[in-house]
Amino acid sequence: MFADSLQVKRDIQWILGEPNLLELPPIHKIPDDFWTSISFNSYPEYEGSERIGFYYQWLIRLCIEHSKSYQLVAEEIQVFQDGRTLGAIDFIVRNPAGELEHWEVAVKFYLAYDAQWYGPNAKDSLAKKYHKMCSHQLAITRTEASKSNTRISKLPITDYCCKGAYIKAVV
Repeated sequence: MFADSLQVKRDIQWILGEPNLLELPPIHKIPDDFWTSISFNSYPEYEGSERIGFYYQWLIRLCIEHSKSYQLVAEEIQVFQDGRTLGAIDFIVRNPAGELEHWEVAVKFYLAYDAQWYGPNAKDSLAKKYHKMCSHQLAITRTEASKSNTRISKLPITDYCCKGAYIKAVV
């Protein structure tokens, strides 16, 4: 077991209690009312992959499932073009107004050095991750490749649904 229920509880509390690492523009910000709509009576154990990104995405899925106002519509939709993977959509979520939103989430570890935030891989930085999230990951629902995906093509997704970027980091 990767995380018992007490560890899951502590990690959910960290997600709910710590601010997003970046101040995002409203078009990319997961609304504050989502975070206040979450209520847990108990916490399950996590027995999935020990990779921190998979665990974090699972924690966010729990938050969506325990939200009183938001509904999980789809998760981890792979998007292909010409036989290669363009990427994956983390979540499609229905907001309280009934609109669909595409959410991307990430947890990263960064070290501040010389006015930059670097990840464990020297080529990784917070600036690069943010740019990729906004220019590629959130934009993927607007591509022709995603529209031909059978899991996505049935959903009434508009250009305005590409909204949620949520980056947590240990700095």
